[in-house]
Amino acid sequence: MMFSDLAKALPDYTWQMLFSALSRLSKQRHVDLWVHPWDYEVIFLGDTAPRSLQSHAPQRNDERGRYERTYI
Repeated sequence: MMFSDLAKALPDYTWQMLFSALSRLSKQRHVDLWVHPWDYEVIFLGDTAPRSLQSHAPQRNDERGRYERTYI
């Protein structure tokens, strides 16, 4: 999910409030943020994401030591 879409879906929250919450979730290993030139991508990790979003979560490729996007 892109951060701009999240911000539009939650108009009562400021960007600062959203980034603060995402920072806490990131430290708890529930989400990861990927920087794009125009936006941030919020990646839901583990079983905490809704089922519709889990198919787009990156999967760890241990041989290469990096994340790769997989689609179910």
